[in-house]
Amino acid sequence: MYAPDLRRGPTTTTFLGTATYITEPQEQNKATTILKIEEAQPPNTFDELYTPLPNQVEFKKINTNVLNSMKFPSKSNDKEDGLLEVKSMFTQWQKYLNLEEHKAVVSDSFWYVVTKFFKREIQPDETSETYPKINFNKLPKEDQKLLTRISRNYINLFLTIDRKDDRQLFFKTYFDILAQSVFYALFYSFPLSRSKFNDDLKKQLLDEFSYLFTGIEIANSQKYLKEWNLDLGAGNIFKKQAEQKFAKQQQYEQSLPPIVLSQTTVKARNKRVMVPIKFSPIVQIYLAENKYSTRNQIQEYKMKFTESEKNQDELELKFARYIKLADQLKSEAIAMRDDNENRKKKMKSEIKTIKQETVNHHKRLEKRKAEELERGAHEYANYLVSMLNAGITVANLGVSKQK
Repeated sequence: MYAPDLRRGPTTTTFLGTATYITEPQEQNKATTILKIEEAQPPNTFDELYTPLPNQVEFKKINTNVLNSMKFPSKSNDKEDGLLEVKSMFTQWQKYLNLEEHKAVVSDSFWYVVTKFFKREIQPDETSETYPKINFNKLPKEDQKLLTRISRNYINLFLTIDRKDDRQLFFKTYFDILAQSVFYALFYSFPLSRSKFNDDLKKQLLDEFSYLFTGIEIANSQKYLKEWNLDLGAGNIFKKQAEQKFAKQQQYEQSLPPIVLSQTTVKARNKRVMVPIKFSPIVQIYLAENKYSTRNQIQEYKMKFTESEKNQDELELKFARYIKLADQLKSEAIAMRDDNENRKKKMKSEIKTIKQETVNHHKRLEKRKAEELERGAHEYANYLVSMLNAGITVANLGVSKQK
């Protein structure tokens, strides 16, 4: 377990109570480096403000990969002003991700994932197919304490974000930022277990954190996963893996699938589920831990959501391949058309040249004929015989060589 001595920072009073800001933890005692996730030792005491990541993880590298995957919107129509705006947002978010509060959230989320997904069996009463999907009171005590610390540090982090636009982007993307950060931390922490850190785990992390931090489990995880960027020094390995996977699939998919239209069957509408809208689970944990009496005065309302296909990600990947294949076929068709046009132009040019040569040759024959006739019939007859012996025949439209 990694449990350094942490110092509490200054406090500030907010509408959610007193927020305690945390300071940089003291240097960890060097321990034996663990390279397999099976040998990891999650925290068993929770007196500190958070449990740091393993020694071999450089938090700066995690933030660099996350920032490289983020898309910062620009409101300016001017290209130069837009680039300056994006650069400013990049610098601001770099500041947010370097805050100790964010590091605390990532660190405890890391140990929460290690504990829940790799160290124990998830019990049936912990989760549900309907909302709420996580039963906090049924979780093991270690998970409850980790989530409680995560909720406190998350609120403290949120309170440091002052700009309205940044808060909007924070709500929309923080679960994705956290899922990426935890995945990269696993990747750096346990190099001998990287075969376990696959696309299924990425989706699990997005599902888990999207529900905890927004209250709704996302369905279109592929939209986020395709932007993930893990650079170990030789480029984005996720992009390379996707290209290799696509190239392998292309060996078996060389044509578009037939589109079957049925007029007799109507596809049933996807299931609609009732989702309670009040607080996200992580905020609910914070409010319950701090026993805010006013939390019960906020009215809960419910909204129906249409569930997406269970294999939505697979469908999106499949149709993305079809789109790419269609674009490839279109490019090949354009290339074939251009090649055909060039061949036609070349053939027309050759035909024109041959016709011109034929006309010129016919004129020369007529001229020679006139010259020979002036000399006499005997000379013209000798000339025709010489032409026949040479294998040339005179036609009305020109001269062709006989085989």
